[in-house]
Amino acid sequence: MRRVAIVSDSYPPRAGGGIATAHHNLARGLARLGYDVEVFTFFDEPFSEPEPGIHRFGSPAWWRKGWRLLNRWVFRLLAPGQAAYQFVDILESSIGARRMARAIRNHAPDVVLLSDQGAPGLWVNRRPGQIMGLISHHNPARFLNEPRMGRFSALDARLAIAAENIVLRNVDRASAPSRFMKTLFEQTYRFDRPLAVIPNVVDVEHLESIPARDVRGDMDLPPEAALVCLPSAGIRIKGADFVPEVLRKLAGPRVGFYLPGAVSAELEHELAALPPEVRLYRPGKLSYPEHIARLKACSFAIGLAIKENYSMALVECTACGLPLAAWDSGGNADIVQDGVNGRLVAGFDLEALLSIARAWLNDPAALAEWRARTAAYARTAFDPDAVAAQYADFFLESAAG
Repeated sequence: MRRVAIVSDSYPPRAGGGIATAHHNLARGLARLGYDVEVFTFFDEPFSEPEPGIHRFGSPAWWRKGWRLLNRWVFRLLAPGQAAYQFVDILESSIGARRMARAIRNHAPDVVLLSDQGAPGLWVNRRPGQIMGLISHHNPARFLNEPRMGRFSALDARLAIAAENIVLRNVDRASAPSRFMKTLFEQTYRFDRPLAVIPNVVDVEHLESIPARDVRGDMDLPPEAALVCLPSAGIRIKGADFVPEVLRKLAGPRVGFYLPGAVSAELEHELAALPPEVRLYRPGKLSYPEHIARLKACSFAIGLAIKENYSMALVECTACGLPLAAWDSGGNADIVQDGVNGRLVAGFDLEALLSIARAWLNDPAALAEWRARTAAYARTAFDPDAVAAQYADFFLESAAG
């Protein structure tokens, strides 16, 4: 039995974003195929109770805070008014990553599968005969030259990319979860070994085990009201600039909105000025099962993120049977099959996006057909065993041969 170490910044269900969720699902998928899988985190909080197969590591709070403060002052001078967090993520997580690397070395896996954000592979030394793989979820170049996402420091991105190029010297093969991310990887990094497109694994069995939690009653909405999810849209890179207009133009007595996750201070200010007829449910950060429970009670979703990699938030919407209206940008076309499980809108045309949403709101029978098609599509497109087998073949079997 081949021993596999999967590296992640964090790990659900206690914590983690899209990358952590993707690696959680991959670990479960490979374990179902019979591989001996252990998970190692590097930007996590330790937990006192043992967790079989999970090894959590992180950097001390004082270390993280010190680097953040230094980073803030340096980039105020070098790149004023520009966001810079890519390289400092690597510095902040370095102690946790070194601790994690020691644990991996002691575990002696046959295969190590790295994540890219935070460049944890800087600290993982490959043993003789060991296979090193990398899954490119993040790529700092994605945030440049896209004004709708805000102003990001090119210097910060170049530093993070330089660190990742060092990691890639020891990587045998890499994958990207979407065609967009594969193309961006080829444009960004120096890498001449095998590179494949393999989507993220969706743990359908786990999703199906979570009962729906309908929040319409909490919002004083009738049971037949539509509940529209705006996945991860609380920050600018996820489309926060579009949120107030969407809420104003779609609001009605039988329409509510679910806005999961963190909300930026700028969006908080705009939400406070919305008219009272906008029924908005925004509980803040929830555990993964709590979020999925609320998602499963929604009617459809509007994806507002500007340039997603292969959004787990959108994948989860489809897996829960929610049709998607989203921008035709980034990796969305690898999730949304236009006309089957949703609609894609070119050119960030908000009125076109809203017209799709209005059509679903105004025709419950048509929406029910869309939901049925979406659920059927998800069962085949996101078959977890089939996708996990692609990872196994590419990283574990083909690489070994």
